[in-house]
Amino acid sequence: MGPSKLILLLISGAWHNLKSYSKFTNALKPNGYEVHVPRLPSMNGATPSNADLTTDTEFIPSYVVSLASASRAIALIMHSYDGQVRTNAVHGLD
Repeated sequence: MGPSKLILLLISGAWHNLKSYSKFTNALKPNGYEVHVPRLPSMNGATPSNADLTTDTEFIPSYVVSLASASRAIALIMHSYDGQVRTNAVHGLD
C-alpha cells in the first residue's frame, strides 16, 4: 500500500445534516482517504438550541488534536457557517 493519504475533516454548515455529505465522503473513502464529518454540538436537535458558535468552536480543537495523534496531515474542509467555527477553533494549533 502506498503512502498514507490526508485525513480529511469536513465540518458542516449550520443547517446541513450529515447525510448531505454522504455522496462526497463515500466517493473519497474507496480512494484511501480517512474522512471525518463530526456532528457539531449545535446540531444535536435540541429545541431551543443548547449550543452555539462558542460551543461549536470549543469542540473542534480537541477533535483535531485527536486526529493529529495519527501523525498524518489533516485537511480541514469547511462549508458555510463552519468558516467562522474553524477560524476560531484552530487559531494557535500547529
